[in-house]
Order: sequence, then structure tokens, then C-alpha cells
Amino acid sequence: MKLDSNSAPDSRAAEARALGALVHLARRARHAASAEALGFVAVNETHALFAYRQAALWFADRGIVALSGVVSPEANAPYVQWLERLCAGVPAGSAPRVLTGAAPASGTKAEVAAEVAAEWADWLPANALWLPLPARLEAASDGAPSAAPGALLLAREAPWNEGEQALLGEWGEMLADAWARLQRPTLRTRWGALRAHLSEVWPGVEARRPFWRRRGRR
Repeated sequence: MKLDSNSAPDSRAAEARALGALVHLARRARHAASAEALGFVAVNETHALFAYRQAALWFADRGIVALSGVVSPEANAPYVQWLERLCAGVPAGSAPRVLTGAAPASGTKAEVAAEVAAEWADWLPANALWLPLPARLEAASDGAPSAAPGALLLAREAPWNEGEQALLGEWGEMLADAWARLQRPTLRTRWGALRAHLSEVWPGVEARRPFWRRRGRR
């Protein structure tokens, strides 16, 4: 059997391009100044890694926060509401998984609810890749999560191979870290929360402030 001498170099070149794209995305995520900026990177710029047609970023405490090709998701839009039902129903797990609207094989548990799967073709291409974004624990002593769990959903017609799933899984971990960083309370927000708490347990604190600095005034 004659081997194609160009196949190995082509494969290595593709791997190098993918790794370069991953490094670029990691840098973009690390430098994102806001949750909105990071959401844009997640649903639009992930395309530099592997092609897809639609993408959505979802978190358990916020719902759909970003959609590919859309400036801001509309909570009341039928597409967004359907995506909310899809994402909320996916079983918990830490590994990337492929989701489809097809009926599960005999003896296996469905990962997409039947009523959601029935409308799959109306909203998404045949194959979707679910990239879990696990909650990160705050370094504080209480160990409280700094961000709720979520996922990046990427959909296209072509199946997702194992190599793509593995590399995108690494990207998902980077996204989860970047999202948690942006959700951590800053010194300003911590001070604001403390001041609000003090005003509740010690009402005189607010009254002692100059009237132009009191809550409700600029």
C-alpha cells in the first residue's frame, strides 16, 4: 500500500494551527475586561479553533448570556427560551459530550429531554458539542463558588471527532477560569456590600453621612 507522503506534514500543520489558535484564545480570555467581552470571545472567536455554525454560552444562575452573531440575547425570544430548556436539562458532568436531537440508542439514557429534542431541527444543526464550564471555588476560607457552573454549546452539521473534543475541552477549562475571575468580588464591591450590611444593622451609619453621599443620591 502506498502512503501519501503529504498526509503527515498536513496533519502536523493542522495540529500546529489548532494549538496556535488555542494560545490566542487563552490570551483573549485572560485579558477580557468584562463578562460581556468574555462571552463574545467564547461564542464568536472559538471559531478560530474549529468551525461551527451556532454557539451559545449558558450559566446555571444566569441562563443564556451570549449567542454567536448576536449583540445581546433576548430572554423572551423563542430560540433563547428553547436553548434555556436544553441547557438546564443536560445532566451534570465534567467531560465534553456530543448532543443531538436523535432518539437515544436502546438501553441508553437520553441526555436531551424528549420535548426539547422534538424541536431540535427547528433551532440547531444536527450535532452539538457541550463543553462544561465547572464552578470554580473561591480562595476564601468559606470555599464559596465564585461562579455557577455553565457550558459552551457549539453546533454544526458535521460530527465532532475525539481530537476536536479534547482540544475544545481544554479551552472550556480556560473559559471557566476566566469567567470565575470576572465574577470574584472586587475590593469596591466588597466594601459596598459591607456598607449595606452595616446600614441595616446600624441605621445611624447612613444618617451620619453627608446628605449628598447618602444612598439614592449621586
